[in-house]
Amino acid sequence: MRMGPSTLDTISVSLTRSGESVLFLQVDRDGRCKRVGDGAPGSSADYVSSVVGPEVFLALQKVVPPELFERSGCFALPEPVGDEMLLSIRFFGARQQHVVEFQYGADSAPPPATVQHFVSMAVALTDEWYLQDMES
Repeated sequence: MRMGPSTLDTISVSLTRSGESVLFLQVDRDGRCKRVGDGAPGSSADYVSSVVGPEVFLALQKVVPPELFERSGCFALPEPVGDEMLLSIRFFGARQQHVVEFQYGADSAPPPATVQHFVSMAVALTDEWYLQDMES
C-alpha cells in the first residue's frame, strides 16, 4: 500500500537551528500529542504531552501537501546564509515511514511555501493545548 495522507497514523515535525532543537511536535491518530518549542531560538525548554482527541490529527492530516509523498530524503536548498536550519517531516502509517528533510540557511531561501504552510498549521493546531499545559 502506498503511503499518503489517508494512510497516516502519526505526523511528526522537527526543526533544528545550528544543531539546537527549536521545535518538535508529534500528533497521533488516537489523539496523543507531544510538543517542545515553537520554532524560535531558545524555545525548546518545555516538553508537553497530552491526549487531546483525534481532532488535531484529522485537521493536520487534511493540510498535508500531497507533494511531500512524491519526494523523500534530504534536500539541501542552494546558497544557505545564516544559521543552519534542518526541517524534518516524518509520516508513519501502514507499517511504513516516510521522511522529507530540508536543509537551508536561516537568512536564505526557505522550504517551499506549501511546506511552510503545513508547518505553520501544525504549530497553530497544537498551540492552544501546548500553551495551556505550559501554564499549568
